[in-house]
Amino acid sequence: AIQAVSFYDASASAGSQYTDLTSILVDRNTGTDTSATTTAMQTADRLYICVVDPISGLYATIANASTTVSVMTVKYSKNDGTFADISATDNTISAGHTLGQTGTITWTVPTTWRAQSLVELGVTTTADLPRADGFWLEVSVSAALSASTALSELWTLNKNATRPYCRAATEYHVSFDRRRVGAIEALVAASTDTLQITWVK
Repeated sequence: AIQAVSFYDASASAGSQYTDLTSILVDRNTGTDTSATTTAMQTADRLYICVVDPISGLYATIANASTTVSVMTVKYSKNDGTFADISATDNTISAGHTLGQTGTITWTVPTTWRAQSLVELGVTTTADLPRADGFWLEVSVSAALSASTALSELWTLNKNATRPYCRAATEYHVSFDRRRVGAIEALVAASTDTLQITWVK
C-alpha cells in the first residue's frame, strides 16, 4: 500500500517545497486530482512515493494527459543510502509523452530495495519534508510536462507472481489491512474470458 506521496517543487522557497498528495492520490475518487495542488512538473522537480512493502509497479490514472515529449525515470531507495534507477517500463507513454494516458509503470523488484527515510537518502531536509519510513520511489521527467497535466489515482501492483486458484460457484472470504494492502489484483485463468464478482462486503 502507498504510505505517502509528496511532490517536490524545486522552484519553491524553502519550507514550502513539498506538497502532500497522499489523500488525493489514494482516495479512490477520480473526481479529485493533482491539478489544483501542483503546477506542471519540471525537470528539477520530483515525485516521491513511499510504500510499506516492495512492489512491482504502479497503475496511474491520468486526469489530464501531458502533451509534451518527455521520458520518465523511476528510482528506488537502495540499501547503500542512494536512489538507483529501477529500469521501469512506462506504459503511460502516448506518442512519446509520459503520463500521456492511463496505464501501468512496471519493473522487476530489486533485491537491494531497503526501507528508510528521505533524510537517510540524502534528500535536502526542510520543515515540510515527508517523515515516513518505508520503501521509497523517486520519479522525475526529462522535459517539463504540459501545464495541465494531472494525476487522479495511484495503485500499487503486487510483487508476487504466485496467486491462489479460486473455484467457480465457491464463496471465498478474504480479509486484509488497508494500511498495508494497496489493491486486489485478479487474473482470469487461460481459456476463461469472464471474471464474475457478485459482491464484496
